[in-house]
Amino acid sequence: MKKSLENRIRGWFPQEPYAISTRLKVNHENKQPPLIIPLEYKVSATKFLGGFAVFWIVFYGYIFFSAFNLINHPVSAFQMVAWIIAGLAIGVISDTVFTKNQLNRLSKDYQFTTNGKDWGLLIVPMVLFFIFSGFVSWFLYSSLQLWVISVYSWAVSSQLTRVLLFAAFERKENMRIMQSWWGTRIFLVSKAPSNIPP
Repeated sequence: MKKSLENRIRGWFPQEPYAISTRLKVNHENKQPPLIIPLEYKVSATKFLGGFAVFWIVFYGYIFFSAFNLINHPVSAFQMVAWIIAGLAIGVISDTVFTKNQLNRLSKDYQFTTNGKDWGLLIVPMVLFFIFSGFVSWFLYSSLQLWVISVYSWAVSSQLTRVLLFAAFERKENMRIMQSWWGTRIFLVSKAPSNIPP
């Protein structure tokens, strides 16, 4: 009778009373805190880069080509086209690697800050290209006119490449890349809904 009574009382309670509480505890531990974006990060990084690219093309283009003198140092059209292509290619390749490294971190963490690896990917190819192209231009043609053309081509292609990669990333993720006016930190945020119900 005692054993029968124990079995009946045990049947009134669940067999694994801690299963639900354990599951809830695990789910609570895996929950990530929401990303808090400071208020000053309200500038579109893509539009900011686009404006800077236009500024570079117009302002620095005027400075470079105002000092460009084909009368004293004539160069052939083939040489000019070759150096323009070289500058464009180096700018596209180096800035693609630099920007995609940052966008990969942005897709994982929804934010990134320019670090030492980023500066290395940006500065090392630029310095090597400037030194090599300046050396070749001076000792092969006894002029730095072609070097100025290649530097300008590199700068234009690198700026436009970064703008296009940012715009393509925003379109792919359907989100916006935001930054502040002076900071190097960038956030990935959701776009505002286009159709807001009344």
